[in-house]
Amino acid sequence: ETRSVAGKVLMVGAFDKGMADDEKQTPYGMMFGIEIHANSLNTLLTGNFIRHMPTWLEFTLTVLCIMLIAFIAAWMKDLWSLPVSLVAAVLLFLGCSLLFDELSILYNYSVPFTGMVFTYITIVLYRASTEEREKRRIKAMFGKYVSPDVVAQMIDNPPELGGVDRELTVFFSDIRGFTSLSETLSPQELVKHLNQYLSAMTDIILETGGTLDKYVGDEVMCFWGAPLEVKDHAFRACDCALKQKKRLQELNEAWPAEKRLAIGIGLNTGIMTVGNMGSEGRMNYTLMGDNVNLGARLEGTNKVYGTMIIVSEYTYAMVKDQFIFRELDTIRVKGKNRPVVIYELVDYLQ
Repeated sequence: ETRSVAGKVLMVGAFDKGMADDEKQTPYGMMFGIEIHANSLNTLLTGNFIRHMPTWLEFTLTVLCIMLIAFIAAWMKDLWSLPVSLVAAVLLFLGCSLLFDELSILYNYSVPFTGMVFTYITIVLYRASTEEREKRRIKAMFGKYVSPDVVAQMIDNPPELGGVDRELTVFFSDIRGFTSLSETLSPQELVKHLNQYLSAMTDIILETGGTLDKYVGDEVMCFWGAPLEVKDHAFRACDCALKQKKRLQELNEAWPAEKRLAIGIGLNTGIMTVGNMGSEGRMNYTLMGDNVNLGARLEGTNKVYGTMIIVSEYTYAMVKDQFIFRELDTIRVKGKNRPVVIYELVDYLQ
């Protein structure tokens, strides 16, 4: 029998339940002591030792994994970033397992996984905080001159910064005889009276989805079609003008004769440049362009024709089937070479 084991290593030990009491836990399950020794000897004879990945390569792979998760968390929408990150973590785990099983190379999976989890959570929290600050900034910037409903929509679709060309309808209004009124009232009474008027007119602007540009004394400038684009901006502007006309009549009936007001309104539709304009420290969301100037000129033209609301032919063309108009004249305003047909807005077409 000696010949059958010549040149071999023979290991003898108990190998059955009830005979051996040295059963131990191993990565491959419970093994008897003789099995553990046999596997250890086999590793020594074959030289199939567990090898650790070089430190520089392990560090490089860890950094690349963390950068991948950082990119996913920073640039993908929240709805997709989490599942994609989980897929990346699972693929890394499978890669580590395959590397160990096939090549006996050990790469400590817990290190990159911990870094990936920490990076993902950090970037998601940072994005949440910065997006919340951006929402507050938009509310602070636009909340004073657009309706709350418009601000809510803008938070999901932030307006473009800088100037963009867009078809809009601009609105100018001014109080007739404001200088005479200021002479009959004390400064405190004038301010109180003016604020009551402006509050009522501004409420109507916001109700119709308009954007308040500015107050210049008793003058009001606003527009429709930005920052949120609406197709019926001309209709909204005319609707606002008629509602202001009706509201002013109600106010005048409640005021004494010396406090009653008459206003003029000018409307124009066309391509205008709209955006945040000014300086880094002080900017205003406003309009620029020839079509804006035309709207301002039409407001003052009411004095000549004894009317309250004048619209240009461009606004008229967009809403002529929705309101009653009276053609006034063909005029050439300052800054415009081409004559413009103007109309008085009378009432709704019903």
